[in-house]
Amino acid sequence: MAAIPTTTARKCVPTARPPESAANRCFEFKSLCFKARELLALEANLQTLQSPVTMRGQFSDLMELVKVGGGGPGMNHAFPGDPVDRGLHSVESSLLLLALKVRYPTGVTLLKGDHESRHITQVFGFYDEFFRKHRPPTVLRYCTDVFGFLPISALVHAMVLSVLGGLSPSIQTLDRIRPVEPILKVSSTGPTCHPLWTYSEEIGGWNASRRGAGCVLASEDLSEFTCINNLDLICRVHRLPKAGSQWHFEKSLVTVFSGPVYLCVCFCIDAIFELNVNQTSSTTTTTRPHSIRSGNPVKTKTKTRIRMLLYLNW
Repeated sequence: MAAIPTTTARKCVPTARPPESAANRCFEFKSLCFKARELLALEANLQTLQSPVTMRGQFSDLMELVKVGGGGPGMNHAFPGDPVDRGLHSVESSLLLLALKVRYPTGVTLLKGDHESRHITQVFGFYDEFFRKHRPPTVLRYCTDVFGFLPISALVHAMVLSVLGGLSPSIQTLDRIRPVEPILKVSSTGPTCHPLWTYSEEIGGWNASRRGAGCVLASEDLSEFTCINNLDLICRVHRLPKAGSQWHFEKSLVTVFSGPVYLCVCFCIDAIFELNVNQTSSTTTTTRPHSIRSGNPVKTKTKTRIRMLLYLNW
């Protein structure tokens, strides 16, 4: 499989000063963020995709996951949120994803996560990491401005909805989240908040989340939404399944995790979810974390007509 070019970020933006110059790095960051924002501003909040994929804050694992999923001009991936915070290399992960978006605008789709906002990045580490590595405060503003233009969901083959968190009582149909206007600021409740923060539990009806944002999604709410919108599956996040993936609500909802050695403390399996749209069966394949693995990842199944790569994490 084609690997990610190591010079992707530099090829995405013009250079006018020596690469080792701090001023040049700032210039490149600004150019990259401005170009990415131009592309994202044209996208709807509900993207139509073939193969979603994501990870968070662990740069070496991001490189490995994209190699497994396929890189280069033929890639067709979406990253459903949260490349920032709680990792040692959130800055590198975020900038690489923006560079991939700029270089392959139709082959890479970036979705918003609950941490892609100015306030949350100041709480969970992205803000501190950025200032530790790149001093100019304007550089951080360029990145957080881009986050405001990220769409919040993706529709795969008109049958699978991918979001970071879950659904919302304010959203009965997909048309409710389809508008082209970007969500520059996420509110504390409503249709711009719930898809990013909601999680699922075996309870009755919508309930307030203990986390203070989003809701708790119940089985009957999910069934009603999938029936109205003619969906087969919801792929989401906000859980850390130790086995790498977990099915919910009679396999109408799936969580797939892609942050091995999460927070450098919690060990979990790195999972890839594969779906064949022409069959009812699906399978989960796993790899060992890049940081502790020797040799190439071992996949338990690769022969599917349509591979939907979902690296979703809490």
